[in-house]
Amino acid sequence: MSAQVDGQQEQQVSSRQVDAILAGITRLPTLPAVAAKLLSMGADEDVRLDEVIELIEADPALSARMLSLCRSADAGLGDRITTVRRAVIMLGLEAVRTAVLSVLIFDQLPIEASETIEGELGFDIEGFWTRAIAVACVSEWVVKNTNSMGVKADEAYLAGLLHGLGKLALYNVLPKSWEKALAMAKSHHLSLSGAERATIGLDHHTAGKRLSEHWGLPESIRDVVWLHGQPSAGLPEHCNMQLVLVVTLACLWCESQHLGWSGDSASGIDIDEIASELGVDLSVLDAQSGEIVERVSERAKILGVGEFSAPELLFSSLTRANTKLASINQELRGKKQIADRSHSLLAAVDVFYDAIGGSVDSEQIVCGMIQSGAKLTGINHGVVILQDRPGGQWMKYQVVDGKIAGGNSAGQVVVGPSVSDQGEIRPGHIAGLSGDQVLDLANLDWFRTMVQSVREIGVASLIGVGDCGDKGDTEDSVSCLVVLVKASSDAAPELSAKGFRVVRRAWSRALENAINAQGSRELAEELASANRELASMQRERTKNESLLRLGQMAAGAAHEMNNPLSVINGRSQQLFERLGTQRDRDAAQAIAHAADSLSSMITSMHLLAEPPEPTITSTDPVLVVRQAIELAKSKAHRGGIRAKVKLHIDGVLEPIEVDRELMSQAISEPIINGVLSNPSGVVNVSIEPAGEDGRVMVRIVDSGPGLSQRALNHAFDPFFSELKAGRRPGLGLARSRSVIELHGGAIDIANTPGKVPGAQVQIVLRGKHKARKTAA
Repeated sequence: MSAQVDGQQEQQVSSRQVDAILAGITRLPTLPAVAAKLLSMGADEDVRLDEVIELIEADPALSARMLSLCRSADAGLGDRITTVRRAVIMLGLEAVRTAVLSVLIFDQLPIEASETIEGELGFDIEGFWTRAIAVACVSEWVVKNTNSMGVKADEAYLAGLLHGLGKLALYNVLPKSWEKALAMAKSHHLSLSGAERATIGLDHHTAGKRLSEHWGLPESIRDVVWLHGQPSAGLPEHCNMQLVLVVTLACLWCESQHLGWSGDSASGIDIDEIASELGVDLSVLDAQSGEIVERVSERAKILGVGEFSAPELLFSSLTRANTKLASINQELRGKKQIADRSHSLLAAVDVFYDAIGGSVDSEQIVCGMIQSGAKLTGINHGVVILQDRPGGQWMKYQVVDGKIAGGNSAGQVVVGPSVSDQGEIRPGHIAGLSGDQVLDLANLDWFRTMVQSVREIGVASLIGVGDCGDKGDTEDSVSCLVVLVKASSDAAPELSAKGFRVVRRAWSRALENAINAQGSRELAEELASANRELASMQRERTKNESLLRLGQMAAGAAHEMNNPLSVINGRSQQLFERLGTQRDRDAAQAIAHAADSLSSMITSMHLLAEPPEPTITSTDPVLVVRQAIELAKSKAHRGGIRAKVKLHIDGVLEPIEVDRELMSQAISEPIINGVLSNPSGVVNVSIEPAGEDGRVMVRIVDSGPGLSQRALNHAFDPFFSELKAGRRPGLGLARSRSVIELHGGAIDIANTPGKVPGAQVQIVLRGKHKARKTAA
């Protein structure tokens, strides 16, 4: 919305500017009364010649110049035209009126020649009127020497003389602005009309039309001033097309002969096409160039344009042609230099892409940058300071003979300048810093060392790449400083040329692709790691769901089987009391034990799936372990085994916060497993500090045969056991891990290290204030 408003304001300003210019044109002086009277008489069929003669004779100076023009216009009459009356009678009113209007209009807008600031000629008033007279003479000749033209020679002369009236008008109203348009047209090879519209908002064709209307000139003259310089296809139907084309042809021919000055050489119209359309033989016109130059010289003297002979005019034309040729040659030399420079820059780009070969490795791209610069400087040494993102590390790469210095080692991490009030300074910004700001970087050891080492080889050129103001580069893009070594300060002007941004952009885009590719690789690695973690979590979830289903099954089984088991247990006790034989009594007791075992297993399953809420208290860890040992011995004793368990206490142990009963039961499970692995052996239980944060480690080592790999992998799985069938249900370690992890601890099982047989279980319990107080 704001852009639309700004555009409307620009249009309004431009419209007001044009209106002001047109108003200034209409404020220019009007034609004298004599000219106005002659113009009005020209439209009256009942013209009284005596009245015309009286008007002209009233001004002796005007009469003298008019008579000179009339004699020059028709050399056949020569000196016989001595009075105004004789001129009117012998030449006719149209010829006399044309001569008078030529003098009056020429005197109406006097302009002094000006110079631009560069010393070049601005508005060349003598050259302008010389060109105007030349166009008038050629237009007159074309009409006189072409059949069926339908245009009067006097009218063609006056139209040719006034065709550039708009330039005079614009220069009178806006001299500085018009000279800017003139300079733009010359430097950019534009048409003067296009340059005028770009700088002023109005061209000299429209300005001349408005001045012609202000002066009341005939409509045919207004058409020429407004429309000359266009091909017939672009002319409106109602205009005097033949007269417009005649003056256009005359302008093109005078430009080709370099007669006078117009300030406009970019016409873009084919003179042969216009000549063919008018039926003019250009070879005949060229043959008459000497006669035309004589006539231009003579009429220029009469009008007061300048005192120069025909040879002098020809010499001036030759000088203008040579000057233009020199300008063209200079322009061609400049274009050749630009072409050569562009070729060098494109060759540098080719070297760069050949060097990197489609690689997305940052180090290879850095080497390619220096090799590309060597194409321009001839020295294959340089330094690149790279930062992949704002706030990132600065990496320094020193390249010698196309390789990173130091073999296969990566770039060196260096310390960049600190962030100032103006924000972060990035490597690419250094190329645009002032001398004093660069001196501030001398506080950085690596920068000072780098500058000194470069100076030993040659003159350094600092080039910013990436985040350094190039169009299309963003503030969060890669930024680097390229230090290229040159043999002398003028060895590689391409480095400072505008076209060098093509090379710099190629470097920047390759670095961006490399950084993005590296980010993609890191992202892929992180994604793979996340997938592995997700798979682990999925397995954990599956296990938890399995435990949940197990708990639900156990809860249902406990609910459904509790009463039958109680009945079985009670009736077996009754049978045990009533039966008399020992065999029957043993059978009854076995039934009771089986019912107890089944009930205990169901309870364990329920506790495994739905751990109870622990009652946390501060407890001496030794007491917890001792209670666990007693529980293990009791279980072993019920199975007819006399357990041998030794306790070792190392170091000073801090209190732990646990549910003493649950934790004792959890620790007792691996102890009883150790006893069962070798009933006649000794189980060693040790307790010691496990760090400065109050953690405690309980280590249980048995003297059994050790565990198989399968047992190590599935030791904590519910119902897994490698003992003989009927010995243990395989829920002890699973229940222990559930309770230990509930308290924020960890349990691990492995075979004893070395060649000593046996297995060991390590339990780590968190210290005070570290234990978990709520169920997981």
